[in-house]
Amino acid sequence: MSDIRGTATVRGVTAEVCPGGAMAGLGLTRSALDHGAAALAATVVEAVAMATAQANQRTKHALRAALTGVDPSLLGLAQAESLTERAESTVPDTWRAQ
Repeated sequence: MSDIRGTATVRGVTAEVCPGGAMAGLGLTRSALDHGAAALAATVVEAVAMATAQANQRTKHALRAALTGVDPSLLGLAQAESLTERAESTVPDTWRAQ
């Protein structure tokens, strides 16, 4: 599980997180810095949310058998519904139920 990560890039900000949202890395381009502190902060939050959804979705698939009947939100693996579909598209087919 420790190798599962989520990564998202938004307007020059790349966030890499572990399941649950713990930051593993952050990259900023020069253009990301040119829009001011408030815009940068909002972009970081957006990138982290997207990366967290990806990491959480990948974790849910990796634990599918063990989580039968368990609400994943109890494990801190919940994310906004609007991000679930986008994150789901990043899950490798080999992790999906056949």
